[in-house]
Amino acid sequence: MVFIQSKILPVADEFEKLIHINSDIIAVAQELKSCDTATLDMDNNQVISNKRNGKYSYKKALCYRPFNVYWAEQDLMMLSEFSGGNVPPGFEHKRLLQQSVSLLLASVDQINVRSDTAGYQHELLAYLDSGESRFGKIGFIVSCDVTKSFRCAVQEVAESCW
Repeated sequence: MVFIQSKILPVADEFEKLIHINSDIIAVAQELKSCDTATLDMDNNQVISNKRNGKYSYKKALCYRPFNVYWAEQDLMMLSEFSGGNVPPGFEHKRLLQQSVSLLLASVDQINVRSDTAGYQHELLAYLDSGESRFGKIGFIVSCDVTKSFRCAVQEVAESCW
C-alpha cells in the first residue's frame, strides 16, 4: 500500500496556550506525586470518521490517527498530536518523543519507552541507544515483526547476552 503523506499542520496560535497548560498539568502532577522515572507509552489510534475530509488508513478505513504519549507512573497523557488517517503509524516518532521529553521536569532522572511495531525505526532506536538526551541512554521495549532474517539474527546472538 502506498501512503499519501499528509502534512502535520503546525499548532494554531489560538492553541499554543494548550501546550503551556499541559506542561503546567505535568508540573502539578509531579508536585503531588513525585516520580523519578517516566515510562512513556507511544502509540497512535485509529478513530473512524464519516467526515469528508478524513483520509483512508492502511486498514482502508476513513479515519483520523491521533498519536499519543502516555506517562504510565503518573497515569497522564503527556502529548497527543492529531493527524489524518493516511499518515503512517510510524510517522516522526523521534520528534514526538523529544517533544514529550522536553515537558519532563528536572526531578525525572530516567525514562523508558514502550512502542508497538510502528516504533521499530532505525532513527528512533539509534536515538534511544545513543545517550544524546539529558537522560543518557533511554531504556526501551519496541516490538517488531519476527521475520525469517530477524529470527536468524537473534539465534546468532549468544544466550549469555540475554
